[in-house]
Order: sequence, then structure tokens, then C-alpha cells
Amino acid sequence: GGDIGPAVAEAVTNAEGEQVFVYGFAAFVEAAESAVEATGGDFDAASVENFG
Repeated sequence: GGDIGPAVAEAVTNAEGEQVFVYGFAAFVEAAESAVEATGGDFDAASVENFG
């Protein structure tokens, strides 16, 4: 477990052309969505693979 927010905040810059990729199980995808949105990123534009 753990909070992924700080790592996402370091990685997501919201630079033009930046693409966010999220691959994982449902709980991780939900955590990633919250973390990306907290940075001001657009999770709807992310490439997401949810393993269930």
C-alpha cells in the first residue's frame, strides 16, 4: 500500500503533449485517478488498463 500522491506529483508535470499511463488493479487505478487529478492533470486523457 502507501500513498502514491507524492510520486505522481513528481512525475506528472502537465506539460503540453505529456501522456499519463496507468496500468493496475481497480484499487490502484482509483488511487492513480485521485492523484493525477490532485496535480491538475486530466485523468480522462490518460491511457488506462484496469486488470479488475
